[in-house]
Amino acid sequence: MKRILLAIHSPWWKSLGGTEIFASEYAQRMDGVFHVDLLYRDDVSNVKIRSFYDKHEGPMAVYPLDQSVVLNRVGEVDNNLYDLYVAILHELKPDIVHILHIMNVGVELIYAAVTLNIPVIYVIVDFYPVCPSYNLLDASNTFCEIPEAPAICNNCLTTKLQLGNGQMPVIQMWRQEHLQAMNEVTHLVFLSEDTRRWMLKAYPSLAEKPFSIIPFYFRTTEGGQELPGDSSADRVDLVVVGYRGVQKGSALLDWLVPELTNRGLTVAFLGSESSHWLWDETVHDHCRFLGRYPAQEVVPRMKRLQPRAALLLSPWPETYMRTLDEVWQAGIPAIVLNIGGFREIVRSHRRNGFRLWVEG
Repeated sequence: MKRILLAIHSPWWKSLGGTEIFASEYAQRMDGVFHVDLLYRDDVSNVKIRSFYDKHEGPMAVYPLDQSVVLNRVGEVDNNLYDLYVAILHELKPDIVHILHIMNVGVELIYAAVTLNIPVIYVIVDFYPVCPSYNLLDASNTFCEIPEAPAICNNCLTTKLQLGNGQMPVIQMWRQEHLQAMNEVTHLVFLSEDTRRWMLKAYPSLAEKPFSIIPFYFRTTEGGQELPGDSSADRVDLVVVGYRGVQKGSALLDWLVPELTNRGLTVAFLGSESSHWLWDETVHDHCRFLGRYPAQEVVPRMKRLQPRAALLLSPWPETYMRTLDEVWQAGIPAIVLNIGGFREIVRSHRRNGFRLWVEG
């Protein structure tokens, strides 16, 4: 049985974002076809691997580093981490290294695989290879569009992430490190044409790199898990899915939801609670806060709510979004901002979606 080493920033049993859930589904779908070794780092002292094969989940293997290595750093390749990756690859002998996210893992894994002539597939799931602020939101939480002047980026990183002092060439060092690593991979995978366009703005030379554009698609159990009870009392006008976060459009929702409720519309929130939103009682009276939910329940919960539309208002060019697929599985139109992979997917489907232009 062929073997895949799948590298990710965090496993699905520790955090539950779209990329982590995709990794979980990846391991399940490959089971019986490939032996999958999931590699990640969640501390400065170790590399961790869990294996999945023949419907079996292996024990956690922990590989200690001789010296601690900071999880996300700017600078040269760490030889200590590189040597450990070489040893791990020697031991596991994977047929391919598949990088789902390089955060925490480090570019050293790419160089170790290249040293051993192991092909490397690198999936660009966000813009971490371009900037430590992976969603390209600047210090004012506005999409930066990748400024031409490095000084703008360095000042932003100082303000937003406390990296450097505004004078250090942080972004230049970061991009040099990541470009050199991407030049070594066998194949790049982008999740949308839009993602590749922004990556090429940062790295024009990647235009010569072999690539594929393969959108992520998620599929829950057909029809979802039915929820008990009469659904007629649960109906709302709009639904917002996911946690409260600037990267998920909370700034726009802070303004928009009171405007909607003032017009008599009801809004349900799947994934956040009333304490997360600082509105007065007149707004809260028109909202329903349903808190967190198991991933397998999101589609039937949305079906039960029967909203007219779902608000997916991420202010940055998301490469893909699990929630959009789930919304469509529930048969609900999506309202998205006219940016990124959302725009591309909604425009290409020409149905079940509306693109929203926001000025100011």
